[in-house]
This record gives sequence, C-alpha cells and structure tokens, in this order.
Amino acid sequence: MQLAILHYHLNRGGVTQAILNHLEALAACPAPARPERVALVSSGRRDGWPDAAWRDRLPFDCHTITVPSLEYDTAIGADPAALAGAVEHGLVEAGFDPASLLLHTHNHALGKNASLPGALALLAGRGCRLLLQVHDFAEDFRPTNYRHLMRSLRTRTAAELAGALYPQAPGIHYATLTSRDRALLAAAGVAEDRLHVLPNPVAEWRDLPDRDEARPAVHQRLGIDPLTRLIVYPVRGIRRKNLGEMLLHSALAGGEACYAVTLAPVNPAERASFDRWQSLADTLGLGCRFDVGGAGGVGFPEAVAAADALITTSLAEGFGMVFLEAWLAGKPLVGRNLPEITQDFLAAGIALPDLHDQLRVPMDWLDRPRLRTELLELHAWACRDFGVAPPADTADRLDALLAAGSIDFGMLPASHQSEVITAVARRRGGAGQEIAACNAEGEWLGLDAAISDQPIEANAARVREVYSPAAVAEKLAGVYAAVMADTPGAPATPAATGEAVLTSFLQLDRLRPVRVEA
Repeated sequence: MQLAILHYHLNRGGVTQAILNHLEALAACPAPARPERVALVSSGRRDGWPDAAWRDRLPFDCHTITVPSLEYDTAIGADPAALAGAVEHGLVEAGFDPASLLLHTHNHALGKNASLPGALALLAGRGCRLLLQVHDFAEDFRPTNYRHLMRSLRTRTAAELAGALYPQAPGIHYATLTSRDRALLAAAGVAEDRLHVLPNPVAEWRDLPDRDEARPAVHQRLGIDPLTRLIVYPVRGIRRKNLGEMLLHSALAGGEACYAVTLAPVNPAERASFDRWQSLADTLGLGCRFDVGGAGGVGFPEAVAAADALITTSLAEGFGMVFLEAWLAGKPLVGRNLPEITQDFLAAGIALPDLHDQLRVPMDWLDRPRLRTELLELHAWACRDFGVAPPADTADRLDALLAAGSIDFGMLPASHQSEVITAVARRRGGAGQEIAACNAEGEWLGLDAAISDQPIEANAARVREVYSPAAVAEKLAGVYAAVMADTPGAPATPAATGEAVLTSFLQLDRLRPVRVEA
C-alpha cells in the first residue's frame, strides 16, 4: 500500500503530533501491515517538524511534497479543480499513483482552505481512496471559518454547505476521534460502513524529571511556599479552556494551593482573554500563576513533574488528551468532566472518579435579568453568524434553566464568572459550603478528598493497553484495510442530512459564552 497524509501544514501542534504518532505507530506494525511508501503533503510550512534523521529511522520511504495552494486562504472564492490538479501533480512527480494510494487527510472541512473539500471529491472521482479524519468542526462555534466556507463555496443554506463538506461515495471513508463525533457524522448521512472511530495515540511522557528533584526548584521559581500544593493546568490558555473556572478553584482553595496554567495563547484575540483573567487573579490576590512553561518559566515537563495534581476546566475538546495523559504522568486529575468526550474512556475501563460534570453556583449571586438577556443575545448572535435562526422555544428553554436555584459556572458569560470569583474570594470560608450545597453529593469535593486515592496505576495500565501507539496502530491498520478494500471512482454525492452537524452544535444547552465572546 502507498499512503499519502495531507494537512495544511506540518507545524508543531495537535494535528501534526497526531500525524507523527501515526507514522511511529505504522513503523511499529508488522511488515505486511505497513505502507511501502509514504508522502507527507502540505503547503510547505514545517516549523518544529523532526529533522531528516528521524525520517531515516522509519522502515519505509517517507517523502515530503509541497503544494503551496494548500496554505490557509483568506480571500473569498474557491478553485477545487486547481487544487486537485496541484495535489495530483505533486504525487505523480514524487512517483506516487493517486489511483492506487490511500490519501489520509486531516481536518478537510474546518474552513482553513475552502478549495480542499471539493478538490478531495474530484480526486475520489478519479479513483483515489480517501480517509477524511475530522479532528474539529467549523460548525462547533467557529463562525469565521463557517462563513468563509459558505461564501467561498457560494452555498445559501446549512444543508447545501454540509453537502459540499461531507461528500459520499465508495472509497470515501471518515474517521473521528470519538464516538460522539461518529454519531454526528452518522446523523449527517455518512454511511455506517465508511465511518470509523480512530482515537489519538497517547505516548509516554518524555523527559519528565523526578518529582522530588523538580519540586523545590519549581516552587522557588514560582515564588510559592514549599508546603503549598501545586495544581497544574497543562494547556495553552485559550478561551475554551475556561480559565475563569481555574480561578474559581483557586478562590475556593484559599491559600492552600497554587493553580498554574502552563502556556499563554499566541493568537492575539485569545491573549486578550488570558490577560484579563491574569489581571483579575492579581487584583483578588489569588494563588494563580500564568504561562509558567513559557519563555523564562520553569519548563513544561518540570511543571508537570512538580505538580501535586493536574486540573482541567475545559468546556470543549476534540479528543481530551489530559484525561489520559494525567495517569501516565502519575498524577491525580481534578476539575471538569466532559461526558460526551470521556464516555469512550469510561467504556475502555478508565475511571474518572473526582471530576464534576457541572460546577453549579448560587443563582442569588448573579444578576438574573442581565444574565438572561446576555445569554439570549449571545445565542442569537451565534446562530445568526451561522446563517440560521434560533429555535422558537429558545427563550422558554432558557427560562427553565434559570428557574433553578443554581446554574453551571461554565454556562456563564465572562463578566458573570468574574463576579462569582470575586464573591468567593471575598466570602472565603463560607463560599465553599454554599457551592457544595448547589451540587449533588460527591460532585464537589474539597481538594484533599479530590486528589486522594485516585486509581493512577490502574488507569495508566488501561491507557497503555488501549491508547498506546501500538494499540492505535492496530486500529489504524484495520481502518486502512477497510478503505483499500473499497472500490473508488463513482461521482461523489452530498451528505444526505449534513445540516444535522450544525443543528447539534448550536443547541442552547451547548452554548458556552466564554468560547465566543470578544
């Protein structure tokens, strides 16, 4: 089998790491299951990509093919035929036959390049077998990407656009990271026998120092007492990571723990939100640290090694690596659960005993009329940005949510989150009891209880068994075999009910204001 892996770029990042992990996993496969040759097709950006020595260690030829027109586009318009021709030309020039290879493409429908979905459909019609792996959705509160696709492809409705984004034909298969995303594509009309769950492989931590060696230096560098617990949030602090909730945990813990987020965002729009949370933490005197793994900091591996526990407060994930990586680092995990993501991990035998599905706060701490107005406006704005109208019962559904005595902190706009954090910081001792009273028994635990007796070793063993590169390599080889067994060449048809993807994401109960607020 000849394999081509296509992505917009090979810069350091989540998708690129998945590509690297897949290559290493394929290298560990028995010879009959390995590709004979691999092409890496991108725009040419490769910041942080391994050097040639890494490639030379692979047991198959690995070529890099540059197609400049795979770069992110900003101008309105699309030329699928030109892009298909450029990809085909690059493959042929490198000695690959597009009609006899498998083209594994990542995030084709995200809206980074409006020509790509149509180009892939054209290549499929010429006999190229496709595996389209969806890591993220433009429909998942990424209105800028979605509008770019809508305008460039000259589509007028969600159904028309989805038909173009998710082409259907023998030889076109889809892979998702989770069973939730598989269900979304199945509802959109993707054929069950051409739809696969392909989780990210989870590699062992590399260069993780010993905790006893790392801890004193890290505490000194961060300026915290040696006896203070260090709770590390190992992420880049973009909006969907919900840093306000980390501040809330800090306010509830008082001075007993320091909460540290490892990296600052690079995107200026994301950085503005990050800076606001840092300013609030400083104003309230909270035990928080920001960008501790950045330039001049303590280093990402050192911060993780020194931690007493890891925390996640994220509101949305494509896969949720921290739910698995924490155990391989030998750390307890506290914070917010994402059941639609972690259901796969639970089914694999991984226990997540001390995460809360919601973190409810007293309604009487909030300005209910202002909150109602803001949530309705934000939801209407989000729907309008995607070119659809909010459901007629939106206001009634919101009123039902607000009629309760408490509400999930993750559903609050940033201004309301700030008010709750400030209230907790000022109330100190009594705030924890009030929040505990809002949450079901066992959903809110003090820090001592939450980080004690977690099944770290048992979870780590299950992660290694189910999600190791070797285990995922076996799944990957099986998916590739299914794609290669299919017969390509028929003209692609639109996804039957593709608008179901957008409809699912735009439900009121999925609205998380801090993800979309300017």
